[in-house]
Order: sequence, then C-alpha cells, then structure tokens
Amino acid sequence: MELSDLVEGYELLRSTSQLDPLYSETGRTVLLHDDGYVRVYLTKGPDKWEEISLEIDVFMGIGRSPESDQSRSINDNADDVSLSRSQLIECISYIEYMLRLEEAGFNLEVVLDGCIWTARYTIGRNPDSQLLRTIAPPNHYDSGERK
Repeated sequence: MELSDLVEGYELLRSTSQLDPLYSETGRTVLLHDDGYVRVYLTKGPDKWEEISLEIDVFMGIGRSPESDQSRSINDNADDVSLSRSQLIECISYIEYMLRLEEAGFNLEVVLDGCIWTARYTIGRNPDSQLLRTIAPPNHYDSGERK
C-alpha cells in the first residue's frame, strides 16, 4: 500500500457526486489493501455523503485462515505447538495494531463474534504520509511467503 494509492482513492471519492445515480443510494468504496487478514478501504455515503471514512477490517480468528471455514486442530506434537505459538504472536501484533489505530483517533468495533475488528476514521483533509504509516498493517511470514 502506497501513499499515492491512499491519495488517489481519496480524490476519486471526493469527486464522486451524490447526484450520480450509480452511487446515490449505496455510496462508494475504494479498496486500498487486502492481504487476507487486513482490508483497508475508503468509503463515502450514503448516510453521510459529505464525509470520507477510512475503514480497516482485521481478521482475528486464531487457528483459521480468513479464506477458510475450517479450524485447524492443535495436537500435542512439536509442529502443532510451534504453529500455535506463531498464531498467538500474530494475534498479539494485530491487537497492538488495533491499539495503535485507536490511539491515532480511530473508532474501534468488534463484529462477528470477535473474529473481525473494524477501525473507522473520518478523513477531514487530504491524507498525509503519517496517516499511511499509522494504517500500515503488520507483516507476517509463513514458510517464507508473505501472508
């Protein structure tokens, strides 16, 4: 996710008119980032058309990938125990991420039985690089691949 993506999405939404029949009833959303665990997007309307909100959804399901409905069982063997520890460390980093967002003025909400946390922030001016640094999600690596 780059600052230019944030600014470009913001400008696109700013130029969208409430009179546009395509968006007047539903509003409009621009997706900026989606890595399967964190989704960052900008929204405008329909309930508060004059505002552009920055919204971040964080999947917090330990032991389950966001793309799967299958929970992984944790057995007593060493591989499963280390996998469990890795998942707990990831969960802690996402909790710290949400706390960082809250400290920066985002409103937090927990949905879907605690599996998805949402942070919302109304952008009152053009987004800046500090905002981008605040919303940059944690990086995690599994078997050498980025999640």
